[in-house]
Amino acid sequence: SLCELHLELDRYSQKDDDAHSIRFGINRCTTKQSLTRMALSFPSVMIAILGEKAITLEDRVYKAGPGEMLILPEDISFDVENTPDAREGRYLGIAMRFDADTISLFRELYGAQFDNWDLTPRWQAKGSAKILSATASWISWLNRFSSDPAQTRHRMAELMLLFARQGLVGNLILKLHQSWRHRLKQLLLLDPARAWRMNTACRRLGVSESTLRRNLREEGIGFRDLLEEVRLDQGMALVMESSMLIGQISLACGYQSQSRFAERFKLRFSMSPLELRNTRNNEKTDNVIPIRLADSSES
Repeated sequence: SLCELHLELDRYSQKDDDAHSIRFGINRCTTKQSLTRMALSFPSVMIAILGEKAITLEDRVYKAGPGEMLILPEDISFDVENTPDAREGRYLGIAMRFDADTISLFRELYGAQFDNWDLTPRWQAKGSAKILSATASWISWLNRFSSDPAQTRHRMAELMLLFARQGLVGNLILKLHQSWRHRLKQLLLLDPARAWRMNTACRRLGVSESTLRRNLREEGIGFRDLLEEVRLDQGMALVMESSMLIGQISLACGYQSQSRFAERFKLRFSMSPLELRNTRNNEKTDNVIPIRLADSSES
């Protein structure tokens, strides 16, 4: 099953216009990636195919070798290292992200079975033959046909059912809290490139500006900081998983200045977008779009 998944991923070329509709990403690199302060907007399952993935969460380290999975809840921050396989000289992995609509569909279809499942949060596990085979089958289908968001959501709900039956779904469906930070983040994720303002966000959330500012302050973050976090998280996904030019990515993430995007990206993740892109292959150049307009965001 691992060999089958390996083969299908090598055949797959993710289209740039799939970046938002398909809830998974493929990461490839030929040199080691060491990234800091990564964050997840959705609960995710990461499967290593070649090489090793290691995440550090506070004082805990979780590792996944070929065919092993890391199961991560939403809204956490961690450091990550992707280490290429010594023999093949590359790392290959897949990340599946379960958005709120997918989880709602899963609850609607299978919620009555919750009593039969072990919901203890598990952070790492060996990928079973069923999970690896189901994932490979899905990628094989995408290699042959165009993507369909509705069908993708049902396939992911099916995968969640496999995780549930093996006692691996706890980190994917359990929420410890619904903070104002999380609510605002989910709103900003709808359109990271938008010139968001506090008053616009408050109207969408149905809350006054003073109340939102106070709650965010109590949770230790400001509006501008959270907006940048969302934009950089989106930029990370696009740099790692798409073939978009760095200049295009900066625009898609709400940065009118490519140099500003690169500066903030490196400060956050410890690698620049170009340095990270160059770990994916042996090419050391990338076409860029020079843009010098002022960046605009709410303070």
